[in-house]
Amino acid sequence: MNIQIRDKIFVFIGIFLLAVNTLFSTAIPSFQSVRDSIQNSELILLDRNGKILHEIRNNKLNRRTNWIKLENISDAVVRALLIAEDKNFFEHKGVDWKALTDGALRYFTFRGKRGASTITMQLASILEPHLKGKAGGRTLPQKWDQIQYAQELERKWSKEEILESYLNLVNFKGELVGIDSASRALFQKEAHGLDELESSIIVSFFKSPSGKENRIADRACYIAKVQESNVDCEKIKEKVRDIFSKTYYIKPRNGFTYHIAHELNKTGQQKLKTTLDLEIQILAQEILRKQLLNLKGKNVKDGAILVLENATGDVLAYVGGASRDISSAYEIDGVKSRRQAGSTLKPFIYGLAFEKNIITDNTILNDNPIDIQVGTGIYSPSNYQDSFFGDVSARVALASSLNIPAVKVLGMLNLDEFLTTLKEFGFTELREGDYYGLSIALGSLDISLKELTNAYRTLANKGLHSEIRIKEQDSPGSPKRIFSEKTVEILSNILSDKEARALSFGLENPLVTRFKSSVKTGTSKDMRDNWCVGYNHKYTVGVWVGNFSGEPMWNVSGVTGAAPVWRDIMNFLSEGQIEIQKNNSRETENIFVSTKISQKTSIMKIVYPANHTIISVDPDIPKENQAVYFESSKSDKDVYWLLNGEILDRATGIFLWYPVYGKYKLSLVDSKKRVLDEVEFEVR
Repeated sequence: MNIQIRDKIFVFIGIFLLAVNTLFSTAIPSFQSVRDSIQNSELILLDRNGKILHEIRNNKLNRRTNWIKLENISDAVVRALLIAEDKNFFEHKGVDWKALTDGALRYFTFRGKRGASTITMQLASILEPHLKGKAGGRTLPQKWDQIQYAQELERKWSKEEILESYLNLVNFKGELVGIDSASRALFQKEAHGLDELESSIIVSFFKSPSGKENRIADRACYIAKVQESNVDCEKIKEKVRDIFSKTYYIKPRNGFTYHIAHELNKTGQQKLKTTLDLEIQILAQEILRKQLLNLKGKNVKDGAILVLENATGDVLAYVGGASRDISSAYEIDGVKSRRQAGSTLKPFIYGLAFEKNIITDNTILNDNPIDIQVGTGIYSPSNYQDSFFGDVSARVALASSLNIPAVKVLGMLNLDEFLTTLKEFGFTELREGDYYGLSIALGSLDISLKELTNAYRTLANKGLHSEIRIKEQDSPGSPKRIFSEKTVEILSNILSDKEARALSFGLENPLVTRFKSSVKTGTSKDMRDNWCVGYNHKYTVGVWVGNFSGEPMWNVSGVTGAAPVWRDIMNFLSEGQIEIQKNNSRETENIFVSTKISQKTSIMKIVYPANHTIISVDPDIPKENQAVYFESSKSDKDVYWLLNGEILDRATGIFLWYPVYGKYKLSLVDSKKRVLDEVEFEVR
């Protein structure tokens, strides 16, 4: 016998006998403990009810997504795996002794190495780090420990648990760990959908996660051939070439909160529960998308929405922008971006004047042209409609958003004191009063939707200010009183007064909701920004529409731009609430009984247009860009849209109608033409 062979055999026997007499002391973990210990490389954002809102990567070292049960992994993957790694898997008890012996003989007779590790042995090396071999391979004691571990694993775990764990723990291509991340990254598929071709490729990465294209393709072709599948090797090579030719991308299963996810991803957590409500979040996104599509012909591309729960400060919906196919700059967060305030700060001007007893809501203010000396120049404010109304009450002036009275009321106040009040309401990045002058009244101040919406929430909470929260673990802190309850009661009453608002907006407009609410709009200079923010007893909703680029919109005001979005969200939030008037000897109190959204009334209503809406047609804009949408409170294939007696379509979604001059009666009717709801509107 060759001396070298003899020496190797003696060394092997000696070490083997030593290993046999060494007790294997490593404890075998349970299948459940291994499964529970695996950390996802993604941050999973949950809504307040535990539903998944968003997935975003936060581990830069590897990419591991969901743990997938064996029953949810394609049978083709399992078949390919057994062919490639362990054809006798279901016959052995952790070690394939025949394959191990063949491998040893090849080594000791200098015929090269041949892998003999079973799937169970490979899993042992994944679960127990000290069993992993180095560049030169495992030592004999390591090999023996691996064998011992694998046999013990087979005694404690089922074959199915071993297969499931292996497929979820093995390293695939590059940084991809686990079948879920690999199938989604390489094939944009869930693991249960992988076919024979894809399975042969994905299993080929086990032996060499960093292997070159030709090696992976050849191995995949071999697996397909052994399976006697109908897969063409050329197609395999073409698919492998495609995988290696581009950077992979794992599409998030849930992606409803892009801007919040990127902000909270800095926390380094794997799972984070938020205050958001998935249903409200999705609805707000859809309503914004619909409105931006309607306004596309008027050069409006962007928008943002914030929905707050008054009592807690919880953020229920946070829409930083429209979808990628609409927005001009999807990455910009419209809730935090700073824009000119327009008329949205007027309630705080009047509120401070009420608070200091300078005026009351019945004080008569003059709405006529004025010239105000500003430094070396003259400031001549005017109203949005370029018309003037003479003597009006403070109530009408605020509700109808008249500019000149607001400027005059601000002139009665100390500018620096007013700015201090705004700071208390949560507005930041403010300068001294002299920097702005009286132009603050008309919106020269830059604010964010986040600041503005929470300031109005302070009014909804009767003058008590607190911070908002979006992480469930955070606390909004103790509330601080800014305005008295009496002042806020007057402001809320004015902002909900349809008659006082009629001077500028008419009696029927998108500011009218099904239940009592207080609301204010704003439009900045050159129609660059549209705002609508308001509240009821339970929620505060803020909306901004415009362009992140700063381009002006074309003839779009707060009432026509942001207000329809605000109204639709407010109406949705109010669904299922029944207002009960309850009288007693001391006071009348409103009690709102809330029912679940799933228990909405079965009676269908027309959501838009509102009754007596006036629609204006712009002759300079192409007809196809001026569609009006008809919307019902729910979808029903047995209900129809009826316009001036003519059936248009089933009420199964948004119906687009191109306006023609005239007066119209729009109805929702059932199959027997019984009217369920009806509105009238006019096109001018």
